[in-house]
Amino acid sequence: MIEDRPILTLADLEAFDPRAPARGKERRFCCPLPACQGKRLDGTHRSLSVNVESGAWHCWRCQGAGKLQERWEPRERPSSRNRARRAFGLITPARAPVHAAAVTAAPPTVATEETVKTPKWRIMWNKAPSVVGTLGERYLLARGITADVARAAGVRYVDRWPHWVTDGVGGWQLDGTSRRVVFPIVDQAGELVGIQGRAIDPEHHGEKVVTRGWGGVFSTTGGMEDVATGQRAVIVEAPIDALSLATAGVRPVLATCGTSVPDWLPRALAFKQIVLGHDNDEPDHLGERPGEVAALKAAPVFRSFGAIVERWRPALKDWNDVLMRYGSDVLRHELADDHVDDVEQPAPAPTTQDVVNNVAVGNDGDQGVVDNHTTEPGWIEIRDPVTGERFEIETASCPPSWRASETKETYQRQLWGHPP
Repeated sequence: MIEDRPILTLADLEAFDPRAPARGKERRFCCPLPACQGKRLDGTHRSLSVNVESGAWHCWRCQGAGKLQERWEPRERPSSRNRARRAFGLITPARAPVHAAAVTAAPPTVATEETVKTPKWRIMWNKAPSVVGTLGERYLLARGITADVARAAGVRYVDRWPHWVTDGVGGWQLDGTSRRVVFPIVDQAGELVGIQGRAIDPEHHGEKVVTRGWGGVFSTTGGMEDVATGQRAVIVEAPIDALSLATAGVRPVLATCGTSVPDWLPRALAFKQIVLGHDNDEPDHLGERPGEVAALKAAPVFRSFGAIVERWRPALKDWNDVLMRYGSDVLRHELADDHVDDVEQPAPAPTTQDVVNNVAVGNDGDQGVVDNHTTEPGWIEIRDPVTGERFEIETASCPPSWRASETKETYQRQLWGHPP
């Protein structure tokens, strides 16, 4: 219904978001529509784009769209007879006369990044070189990640990432710069929708990790083609962990750049084998592990789209810590185990060599008695630590965990024997 369409004017948008930049014909505002209520009025939440010349506007969060009211034009309503004549080509629409003064051709305008108001993060990305051959490559190599893996993922390097602060009177001033490796963030179609910069120096301006853009994932293959055609996808939190698993031969690996999963990702991975490799965080003040909570929330969402979900939990905080401590050869050997790759095959029970004092080790701090260990697939009840909701999930096999022995030769994979 036309009556149900939202009506907005430029004055409405400027009143709702008075700090929105007023440069160029393309402007960004925070969305005032009911579907976007509750969002903060700042630069990271300006999801509504408007062309002040044509009046067309679109919110990329709630998908609302329309035309500014001041740009509405009266529509001609021809009679049914004239509509039929026009349909058969018997009459043509009237055209405005061309005056001689209007024939003078204006000089062509060359479209540049500045004229089309390209986001500053995209301009920085377009100018950034590949990470190979830069200080960023040395940083990744020190963390166990090879240049070939970084090149395949499209990682780049920025030597002067700017950090801005407010000057107290509504303006901005440059506070400093930092050197960062930059990871591309893509959407379901493989289009660039954001970047994430990770500082490479111990002392640096800004946060350790800074993200620009939203709504996508980092892929170790540089896009989503291999993900769409493959049968399995591994999901982790950070791009550095995705590259760590890729160094060990696991592909494709996706990083959600946090614990939240984009809305489009479960549908894009429908009916695939999904491995959740979220971090093994220390418990917070409530006794909850954020990585475990995120995995518990994501698992039923992926299963609702027919996916088979398995949980991999690193022995240390994250996969890059495991790679740096034990090396790529050990990590590759363990991840190449058939029981890890085949999520439909039940994992074997621990042997006597894996048991100390009749307690199953390898639970990453959550020890369980051997008698309670289960390796058979089936249904288990899970309680959401945040909402308290209880639901059942189907387990194909016990997720792998890790244990460090005194030497690499005796380093071996253990089985996590009970739900968290």
